[in-house]
Amino acid sequence: MIPGIPRRGDSQDKHWHSNRCRPGRSADWNSRLFGASYVGFEGLLNAVGLSDSDVDLIEIGYTQAEALAQDQVEAVVVCSNNEPARLQVAGEFLDVIQTSDYVDLVSAGLLTNEKTIQENPELVEGMTRAILRGVREVLDDPDEAFEICKEYIEGLRATPDVEAAQRAVLQASLEIWRAPRLGLTSTEAWDATQQVLLNIGFIQEPIDLTASWTNQFVDAAGVR
Repeated sequence: MIPGIPRRGDSQDKHWHSNRCRPGRSADWNSRLFGASYVGFEGLLNAVGLSDSDVDLIEIGYTQAEALAQDQVEAVVVCSNNEPARLQVAGEFLDVIQTSDYVDLVSAGLLTNEKTIQENPELVEGMTRAILRGVREVLDDPDEAFEICKEYIEGLRATPDVEAAQRAVLQASLEIWRAPRLGLTSTEAWDATQQVLLNIGFIQEPIDLTASWTNQFVDAAGVR
């Protein structure tokens, strides 16, 4: 997932919303904000020299597409391969601010523990290889992948409109997944992510990032 901020083409950015936020104007404001989208939102604000005080956060629940389409808000924070794709298929004209154009943050990955790495590295490598091979096969033949998914995802072919919207989501996802080497992450992305987490108080002091992540199993998987 890569956070993005779409807005209607005829509006100005003023109201913002994170799809993982439940903001309320209370003394514990910051303690009620959480999730990947919120981290991406704060990373974007910091990258362009803004802070929470420069925008109005409005609680709309998990209704980003509907709220934007119905002019309840002027901008929302979403997964850039989801709501924007579905809204554009529905005929909405959008401007999308891609967080990744301003700051490189760590995205989805595999989490394990030192015990498993030490005692069963073949399991970690095999899991990594399986996921990367799946991504590679979808990139190579997205139409076949979509047809296979119909057998397992309820409602995927409910109506032509639903199928068109979900195909648009897949297409947008392909653009995010493409990379010279699938699965690699970088020191710079981890440094940037840690700084955002420190800025918003999710962690209180820096941790040793060199002991927190590795590309070892991506390299061993050998999937290009």
